[in-house]
Amino acid sequence: MSEATVETQALVTALTTMVGNLPIAILQLREGEMSPERQHELGSLLTELGTLVQQHATLSTATPPAESATPPP
Repeated sequence: MSEATVETQALVTALTTMVGNLPIAILQLREGEMSPERQHELGSLLTELGTLVQQHATLSTATPPAESATPPP
C-alpha cells in the first residue's frame, strides 16, 4: 500500500469525524430533537464532505500512483 497523501489524510480525518458524529445526529433527527438550524448545519457539513470526496477523486485520477507504470484506461 502506498503512503497516503496529505489530501488523503485530511479526507480520512474528515470522514472519521463525521462517522463518529452521525449516530448522535441520526438519533436527534429520529427523536425530533434536532433544530432546523442544526439540520441546516449538518446538511452544509455533509455537502462540504461530499465536495472533498469529489475533489479527492479528481486529484486521484489526475495523478496516478507512482508505482503504476500503466496509464489509466
